[in-house]
Amino acid sequence: DGDGYADGILQETLNSNGEWGYWFYQGTSMATPHVAGVAALLIGSGLSDPEDVRTALLETATDLGGAGWDTTYGAGVVDPIGALAWGVVPGQPEEPEQPEEPEQPEEPEQPEEPIDPTDPGADEPVTEPGEPDTPDPVTNIEVEALRVRNITPHRSVIWWRTNVTGTTELIDGNREAQRENFVEIHRMFVPGEPGEVKNVTIRSVAENGSMVERDVSLTFPPVRN
Repeated sequence: DGDGYADGILQETLNSNGEWGYWFYQGTSMATPHVAGVAALLIGSGLSDPEDVRTALLETATDLGGAGWDTTYGAGVVDPIGALAWGVVPGQPEEPEQPEEPEQPEEPEQPEEPIDPTDPGADEPVTEPGEPDTPDPVTNIEVEALRVRNITPHRSVIWWRTNVTGTTELIDGNREAQRENFVEIHRMFVPGEPGEVKNVTIRSVAENGSMVERDVSLTFPPVRN
């Protein structure tokens, strides 16, 4: 960066000649504290699933070298701001809170009219014909958005959003994975081999029984030296 010093993290340690002092180094030992700090920020912001923390770090990292993961730079440089914004669903801004409407004063009860004892029908209640109950229309579950991202040559993530809450399911050959909690934002991780092309099916089932499926094709990148 032109400051006259070698690039890296300044630390007090031994150099390669066994001399004690302050030296600039770079590598996994220097990167780990930074990544751990961002992971702590993510957990503090409300992410509780370790897989979500991992995905937030990997998906928002600034890529270096060739496109995608490689053995020199890994997933890239950690991006704290991008990672903290990772949980925000694209195209879904938060709605501002609406002010509460003031309570309307209750209308005073009207006194009952006296019953005429000479009227034979005075004791019979009068019922008005009511409208028949109309059942609420059923909203079938649909996929509104779908995204695929390769995290490493051995791992990809599929993200999709549905219009109503539903289960999160993945069919990968003979393997099926399912999360039974009903959510609108769905994520599933898919393992694979470098260079492999894999076809899987995602599925969500709503509480009303409606179901939606999508076939997804994944291409895992080769490992670059």
